[in-house]
Amino acid sequence: MIKVKIQNIKKAKQNTKFVVYPFTIKNGRIIITGNIKIDFIKEDIKIKIEKINLKDNGKDEKCICLLDTNISKYCLNSKEKLELLNELFYMTVCNFRKLFNDMCNWKIAMFNLIEENYKDKYNTNTYTFLEELLQYREDDFKSYNKNSKYRLIISIRNSVKVIREKSQLKTRFDVQSLNNLNKTEICAYSNIMTNYLVNKKDDGRISIEYGDLWGETIAKYCKLTKYTIKPLFPNKEIMENAMKYIK
Repeated sequence: MIKVKIQNIKKAKQNTKFVVYPFTIKNGRIIITGNIKIDFIKEDIKIKIEKINLKDNGKDEKCICLLDTNISKYCLNSKEKLELLNELFYMTVCNFRKLFNDMCNWKIAMFNLIEENYKDKYNTNTYTFLEELLQYREDDFKSYNKNSKYRLIISIRNSVKVIREKSQLKTRFDVQSLNNLNKTEICAYSNIMTNYLVNKKDDGRISIEYGDLWGETIAKYCKLTKYTIKPLFPNKEIMENAMKYIK
């Protein structure tokens, strides 16, 4: 079982440029420690592994510092990364408290994600925080139910899947019920989905239809209608003749 702990330093004053959260990942006899830096200027999230502890039968412990060139290429495996990203998403994007002075929490989902210990040869950012989570298969989320603390990312992931399947055939449709989300999460859901569709150059937009006391709150998808604006006068000659009468 993988356990992730991200230290949320509540008492530390937020730097206007960035904030750093130390983290620990326990996976069997392996203990990984590092930090997550959220940069508000560059709009990116950098994950850096500082060291790895190997425990032998729970007694002896061997510490591997990531100064060795081979070890520095250590990359979190798929499950370790998913647990870390889910926890970070829950701690920041899903937080009902305002964490950042000049920014809404949900905007962190759109930041680029960088693994400092394992950059590609071009040193480029391929995915945003949200897109990285969307790379995982549906089976990877089976252990989380719709009412878990990770319900917002699950709802977003399910909505993206529905839109990909239906938007090629329909211009309007219900995406999913949002009854399992609270008001703060629904607001974050709406903003994140809108930005995701814009970034993907999708003509559709998400609207939220709130039900009555006993009704369902539903996310709806609708493609924007493209209008062609025709000139008032079809050609220059007609326009010039019209101007004579105006004078």
